[in-house]
Amino acid sequence: MQTKKDVSLIGLIIVTLVLAVLSLITLPKMMEGATIAKANACETNVKVMNLQVGFYFQNEGKWPLNFNSLVNDPNYFPNGLLKCPFRHEYTMHSSHRWINQHNH
Repeated sequence: MQTKKDVSLIGLIIVTLVLAVLSLITLPKMMEGATIAKANACETNVKVMNLQVGFYFQNEGKWPLNFNSLVNDPNYFPNGLLKCPFRHEYTMHSSHRWINQHNH
């Protein structure tokens, strides 16, 4: 004969198993969503930096030689150069006219 404690323990185990299965199903989707969000943020960063390179050319009449030309001027990146969410380095194209897009 089962007691109330046995029934409660079985119910707790079943609820725990159901929650574990649900988390195993949803966790990969959440991680995929986070990766997509980071990739979109990186792409946006590149677009913003390319706009700033264009503004630099418009204001100075020449293309920046490197990132320092932009970072040292508070008109372009007052909070510092943007950082890739995946911790990759942004690089400037050899023409100094745009920022290279990189893959993740």
